[in-house]
Amino acid sequence: MLRVSVPVPFARLVGGAVIAAFQEKMPGVRLQIVMQNTHVDLIEDRIDLAIRGGPLPDSSLIARRLVSVPLWLYRSARYEDVALDTVPLIAVPGDENHLAGAGSPVLPPTVLVDDRTAVLDALVAGGGVGILPAFLGEPEVAAELLVREAGPALATLEAHAVFLADQRRDVRLRALVDIIEDSLVSWAAMP
Repeated sequence: MLRVSVPVPFARLVGGAVIAAFQEKMPGVRLQIVMQNTHVDLIEDRIDLAIRGGPLPDSSLIARRLVSVPLWLYRSARYEDVALDTVPLIAVPGDENHLAGAGSPVLPPTVLVDDRTAVLDALVAGGGVGILPAFLGEPEVAAELLVREAGPALATLEAHAVFLADQRRDVRLRALVDIIEDSLVSWAAMP
């Protein structure tokens, strides 16, 4: 069995196409997906592979860069014609730094959550404005539920596959990482 720790936003990808592709490629391998937004200790938590976003600390773990994902500012469609500095901001801790760096005229956060899928759900429900990775925001733009703000991406988020050095030759793990990378690359290619 392979145990995989995946942040909740990435789990939306793993939950479907990645699992199906992995089962097709490795039908005899049991896969357990652990969805969590906190970093795990691979040894203590008996995790074979962790997908992590953002900067990585120095460690003895092997890290394979999977993709750079653009972070954009999206707003609920109901606020499309409203001045941005009057729309409620739903944010993840640290988002204010992205907004300040880009000079975006937004209110201070009215809600802070630790999960970008919660930001997505709030924006789709008409809650205001927030930062999302393209793979979460763009499908909702296509469905006309969200509007992406014009201009460049606010930042990019590096995603990595992290595993123990003694697992680098595990063909099951390598197959899963390849499938995850292919899926993330296609999502990251969204504008």
